[in-house]
Amino acid sequence: MIRIDRLWLCSAPVDMRAGAERLLACVVQVTGAAHAHHGYLFANARATRMKLLVHDGFGVWCAARRLNAGRFVWPRDTPTAPLSLTQAQFVLFLQPKVVMQTGQVVGAEALARWQHPERGLLPPGAFLPLLDGTALEIVFGQWVVEAALAQLERLQEAGLHMPVSINISARHLQHPGFGAWIVQCLARYPGVAPSRVELEITESAALYDLAAVADTLAGLRALGLSVALDDFGTGYSSLTYLRRLPMDTLKIDQSFVQGMLDDTGDRAIVQGVIGLARSFGYQVIAEGVETIEQGQMLQQLGCAHGQGYCIARPMPIDTFIDWARRWQPPVQWQHQHAEDYSI
Repeated sequence: MIRIDRLWLCSAPVDMRAGAERLLACVVQVTGAAHAHHGYLFANARATRMKLLVHDGFGVWCAARRLNAGRFVWPRDTPTAPLSLTQAQFVLFLQPKVVMQTGQVVGAEALARWQHPERGLLPPGAFLPLLDGTALEIVFGQWVVEAALAQLERLQEAGLHMPVSINISARHLQHPGFGAWIVQCLARYPGVAPSRVELEITESAALYDLAAVADTLAGLRALGLSVALDDFGTGYSSLTYLRRLPMDTLKIDQSFVQGMLDDTGDRAIVQGVIGLARSFGYQVIAEGVETIEQGQMLQQLGCAHGQGYCIARPMPIDTFIDWARRWQPPVQWQHQHAEDYSI
């Protein structure tokens, strides 16, 4: 079995090509490949009789990941071209978070997209599952953090002083030295205040050492960063995470938001999450707000903040800057009164 988890250090600069060479050398050593370089690798018959086409780090990772399966093929329902950070094919879009009644833009979430040269703009579902559970998940996460900090600088230069939330995978969060690496990243962007950075952790993430994660998050919050628990209510550890992890915000999962108008159970869950957030002193935001009626219901239940397609889709930073200066909420949201709130 190829061990690739120790080849990457969070504290080291992200150098995809050098990392690819190290990982490729590991693959060649284990498989006995006859010919290999950073662009292509052809495995001989003894090495599971496969022909590999790999490009830089991501392609090499796919080779390593599938060695034990005895063959290497890209799934038919996923893009056939291997992923590449080195060709700058990945971009970060921003999706706004707003106060639904007033229209105030209070933040944004950084969301990765793959600008594929042939297939166009691809969503995370086209590439994130291929990274899940691998060493390159950390490499990709490092790029996301660095890119988000650079976008925060751009927002501040444009006069938009708001936090940006960054999705952090469980593997990345639990990688040794994660907290110190975040501090190093912030040092490279001295114009970005730590209070502008929010780390989003998915509630369904497998956190095998809660005590260590809690210590890491507590240390980062002490520096001014904030923490949000995403997709709250969809996993099995909601209350455990709520009780043991230091955080600032709960995000109501979009599945409950989209079902609450017709399903009393979803509506009860939304109301319960809002109540929990209030009890713990956390902010609460609803994601997946797609209709005016959903926004009205959320306000009635006591949730003031929203994110979703009814407000805006994820967009490039230049478009976001222009949008944030112009956007106005639907009239129905502006006319929502406090006395209409049920809790």
